Parts: sequence; C-alpha cells; structure tokens
Amino acid sequence: SKGNVVDPLKTMDVYGRDSLRFFLCENSVLNGDYNFSEESLSRSRDLLVDKYSNLVMRVCGKKFNLARAQQNFETLKSIKFEDEALQTQYTTLQTEIDALYSKMDQKMTQFNTSGAISDFWRLISDANQFIQDSEPWKKPQEEKDAIIFIGAEVARIVSILIQPIIPELSSIVLDRLSVEPNRRSVEYA
Repeated sequence: SKGNVVDPLKTMDVYGRDSLRFFLCENSVLNGDYNFSEESLSRSRDLLVDKYSNLVMRVCGKKFNLARAQQNFETLKSIKFEDEALQTQYTTLQTEIDALYSKMDQKMTQFNTSGAISDFWRLISDANQFIQDSEPWKKPQEEKDAIIFIGAEVARIVSILIQPIIPELSSIVLDRLSVEPNRRSVEYA
C-alpha cells in the first residue's frame, strides 16, 4: 500500500456522518473507483447547505405563514397563476413531486445512488428556481401561500426519500417542517 488511504473516522469527525455518507453515495459507483478529494467532499457538503437548506429556509421564513399554507393545501393545489410561465413551473413541480418516489426507488433498487441523488438535486433546484422567479413576497396572499406550500412540499418529500442517506439532516428538516415522526415513511412521499 502507498499509505494514501483516507481515514473515514477522521473525515467523519470533520465533515459529519451525513455529509460523508451523502458524498460517497453521490460519487461512488459499484463497478469503478473514485478519486477522493477533500475539496470534492467539502463542495458536496456546501451544496447540501446552500441548496437543500436554502429551500427550507425560504419556505420557513418569517415573512411567510407555512402553517396557513399547509392548512389550505387542497385549495392551493389547484391555484391558477396569472403569469403563464409561473403556472407552467408550478404544474411541472407538481408533476415532478408525484414522480420522484418511483424515479428514486427504481435507481436505488438498481444500486444507482448517484442517479437517485441527481433526481433529488433536480427537484430541489427546480423548487428554488420557482421560488426565486415567483417572488412570493410580492404576490397576493393565496399565490404567496401556494408558492410556499409547493416549496415546502418539495422539501418534505425529498427529505422523506433521502432519509436512508442523510438521516440526521433529513430529520432536522422534517422537524422544521413540522412533519410528525409517524408520517415520515415512503407512504407519505
């Protein structure tokens, strides 16, 4: 041996279990090697904070009433935005949410964790983009609630589905979204 093996316990102490597990699942394949770098691990952890946590912070912000949006979700699901581009984004997000479990499940069943994580990232990215484009702080109450609701719904579902890979972080997010522990299984995704 060349002695250039990374100590996983020391790495976990620095970056955390969830970050390390997420990085390994995102970048490893069963039929090949991966050239590990601490820079890549750091970048992966930063993305979790920047993109995933950002979505949660957006929908749980003080300017919005997530509880009201969640309470009125049946009405909000069928809302029609005046802006056609926003309506298209909203409808697309609803379709992506509905399809995410089967897409990720198929990839996880095939041990394609990196593919499942790509689906996770795609939906988070689309939700963040929708919130940015829609500027909910400028919208009437019903549209604002619909935007916050769909963002929270993305955060809830991706958190449920990513639990096997990042159980600690997804639990924190689900707590923040007020998802009861008995409603965190795939039946609720």
